[in-house]
Amino acid sequence: MYTIMHISDLHRSEAAYISNDELLSCLSADYQRFQEESPSISIPNAIVVTGDIIQGLPLGSSDYPAKLARQYEVALELMIGFAENFLDGDRSRLIIGPGNHDVDWNIAFQSMRRVEHDGGQIPKLLSIPDSCYRWSWDTLELLQITNQPMYKERFKYFCEFYKQFYDGVSLAFLVDPTRPWNLFELDDGRIAVCTFNSCVTIVSVLLEKSLQMLLPKATWNCLRFDAAIR
Repeated sequence: MYTIMHISDLHRSEAAYISNDELLSCLSADYQRFQEESPSISIPNAIVVTGDIIQGLPLGSSDYPAKLARQYEVALELMIGFAENFLDGDRSRLIIGPGNHDVDWNIAFQSMRRVEHDGGQIPKLLSIPDSCYRWSWDTLELLQITNQPMYKERFKYFCEFYKQFYDGVSLAFLVDPTRPWNLFELDDGRIAVCTFNSCVTIVSVLLEKSLQMLLPKATWNCLRFDAAIR
């Protein structure tokens, strides 16, 4: 049986309560116990890591952007550790997807302005295809993107981290961290894994129609709304 391990919300930073070495040590201990369980647990053949990969920085942090870049360095070290310790160094069997903590919020908020609203407008404004509006749960404010080039830079550090990890890795499909989705192949083509970036509105017509066919209507509407508020 082909087994996939899913790891989520690592929140990597130099100040994390649990270090990379401690995480790797704990996973190594788990691996040793897998075969002793009853029934036994298969050793994972692949690992899927989903966001939040880093902790991120608060708005106006005095250590920005150096500390943000360092968090991704810590994350990269851990991803390499996963591959080397548990996948025989095969990075093609480690799949990465981002979360909302992986956004550079300092850049994102610089590219937006606050908008007055009466409350009733919010769902409509957020659900418009390619909407320029976003919702902040922290401040309960409606925001409008006013600088699109700057807004697109909010995943700059994640993209650099992603490219460094997969650089030179032989993959069945071309991966692009600037896209809202990426496709991976496992088990000699028997398994396909598609990752989605929930912080990016999915605009591809083909992908949208495919998802609408695969997902129940309520689930699809929730997916679109969730992307808008990020």
